[in-house]
Amino acid sequence: MAADANHRRVQQQRVAELQARVAQIAEAQAQQDIQRLVERFQQDREQNGPPPATTTAQPAPQPQAAANEEKIRHLQELGFARQEAIQALIATGGNVEQAANLLF
Repeated sequence: MAADANHRRVQQQRVAELQARVAQIAEAQAQQDIQRLVERFQQDREQNGPPPATTTAQPAPQPQAAANEEKIRHLQELGFARQEAIQALIATGGNVEQAANLLF
C-alpha cells in the first residue's frame, strides 16, 4: 500500500510537471503568434500606408427611407404601435394595405 501511494505521488508530480511545461509552451507559442501579427501589421502599413480615416457623418436620408416612414406613420394613424407597423410592413414586403389587413 505504501508503494501504491508513493507511485501515485510520483505520477501526480509528473503530471504537474507536464502541465507546467505545456503551459510554458502555450505561452511561448502565443507570444510568437502575437509577434507575427505585429510584423504583418507593420509590413501592411509600410506597403499600403495607414488605414483610411473613418468619419462620423451620417449618410443623407434616402428617398426610400422617407417613403417607409410615411407608410409607418400611416399605420400609426390607424392606431397601431410603431413596432407593430414596422413588423407588419416587413412581413408584407412594404405593402401598406396588406400590413393593415394583417394588423386588424
